[in-house]
Amino acid sequence: MSNEHVKKYEDKIGSFLFGIALIIVFITAFSITSGNGFSLFGYHVFDVATGSMEPSYAPGDLLIVKTIPTEEIRIGDAITFKTSVGEDVFLTHRVIGITEDTPVGFITKGDNNNAADNFVVYGDAVVGKVVADVKKMGIALRFLRFVVKKWYIFLPVVMLLTYCVEKLTEYIKFDEDIEKNK
Repeated sequence: MSNEHVKKYEDKIGSFLFGIALIIVFITAFSITSGNGFSLFGYHVFDVATGSMEPSYAPGDLLIVKTIPTEEIRIGDAITFKTSVGEDVFLTHRVIGITEDTPVGFITKGDNNNAADNFVVYGDAVVGKVVADVKKMGIALRFLRFVVKKWYIFLPVVMLLTYCVEKLTEYIKFDEDIEKNK
């Protein structure tokens, strides 16, 4: 394979990775402004923090949750809901029962838990149903969220690293020029 072909593939791979990075930055920017789980066209993004849903969803996974009417939720669905612990605290557990009460409530349990949750989840707390899982992408989201929140720490570090790389590149080029002129 010629150098032109290699360069062409490197450019395509670089563009693809840059596109993925932009998507992650976009998701992070929105999730930071609205806590964990921003909404875009009825879809929410959450990162998994605990192992309660393993093996289905592991810590560090990214969940895509679709807002659906509570009447469409069925036993076996994994749903994400707001807890009473805090404003931005969400859980994703599987529905193992539906109450006959009005309003309808959902009995949930983590796949990796021995017992059902000791509370009933009512419709007003339900964010939606999990429709996709991106393995380990939640780690990147959590890291980027941290970086954006702590930009005043990372900006000087990035500037210093950029300066060092630039100087190192200049030194290598200077060294190569000396070798060529010998």
